[in-house]
Amino acid sequence: MQLSSSQIIQYTMSKIEKSFLELGCQIESNFSEIDELIDSIFIIPFRQVTHTVKSKLEIPQLPEFSISKFDNSQQTHESLKPLLNKIIQNRIEVNQQKLTQTNFEQKIIQEEQENNILTEEIDTKNQQIKQSDNLLNEIEIKGSNQVDNEQKQLEQQLMMHKQVHFQLIDDKNQQSSQCYSIVFNQDGSIIITTQICDIKIWNFEIGRFQLSNSYSKHRNPIKCLVYSKKTNNFISGCAYHEIICCQQINQNEWKYSQPFKQHSGSVNCLMLNDQEDQLISGGSDHKIIVWQIDFQRMI
Repeated sequence: MQLSSSQIIQYTMSKIEKSFLELGCQIESNFSEIDELIDSIFIIPFRQVTHTVKSKLEIPQLPEFSISKFDNSQQTHESLKPLLNKIIQNRIEVNQQKLTQTNFEQKIIQEEQENNILTEEIDTKNQQIKQSDNLLNEIEIKGSNQVDNEQKQLEQQLMMHKQVHFQLIDDKNQQSSQCYSIVFNQDGSIIITTQICDIKIWNFEIGRFQLSNSYSKHRNPIKCLVYSKKTNNFISGCAYHEIICCQQINQNEWKYSQPFKQHSGSVNCLMLNDQEDQLISGGSDHKIIVWQIDFQRMI
C-alpha cells in the first residue's frame, strides 16, 4: 500500500507540474498580448481614450488534491479543459485570419498580374494600330500618280498575257480592185470604203453591208479617209496631192467640195483634232500640213 501511494503521488505531481507548465506558457502569451495592446495605445498620441483591457485567459480554480483520492488525474483534466479549448479556439481563429489574409494577398497579386497582361495586350494593339497608320500615311505620301502608274503597269502585264482572238463573220463583200482605207461614222451605221479612185458608201447593220451610193471624184487612187465624230462629213486624200471633203445631204445623197491641193505628192494620212476645226495631213512629199477647216463653209 505504501508503494502504491508513493506511485500515485509521483504520478499526480508530474501531471500537476505539466499542467502548471502549460498554464505558465499560456499566461506568458497573454501578458505578451497585453503588452502589445498597451504599446499600441501609447503609440497613438493626442487621443484621450479609455481602454479597458480584459484578458481572454480564464484561470480555472483547481481543487485541493488529496492523497486518499485516486481520481485526481481526471479532476485535473476536467479543470484544464476550458483553458485548453480556449487556446485551441484562439489558434483556430489566428490560423483562419492568416489564411484569409494569404488568400486576399494572393487574389491581389493575381489581379495585378492580370492587369499587367491586359496592359501589355493593349500596348501591343496600340503599337499595331500606330504601325498601320504609319503605313497608310506612307501610301498616301506616295501620291495618286504613283498608284496610277502601278495600276497601269499591272494592266500592261495582264495585257501581255492576253491573246487577241479573231472570229470570221462575213467575207462575201468582194471588190474588183484594191481597198486602201475604211472608216465608220460616229454611230457605226455608215461605212466609207475605197476602190482605187472610187468612194463607196455602205449602210452597216448587225455585221451586214448594204451599198448605198458610190462616187468617183478623185483622178488617182484614194489613200486615206477620216470621218467627223460631230457631223456627217468625211475627208479623203488621194495619190496625187488632192484632198476632198464630202457632206451628207439626205439618207442616200452626198455633196463634194472642190479639191484642195497643197501637197506635191501623195496624201497618205489624215487626222482631225478634238474640236474638229483643224485638219492635219501627211504626204509622200515629206510634209505635214495643218489646215483650218469649217465643214459648213467648205461646201
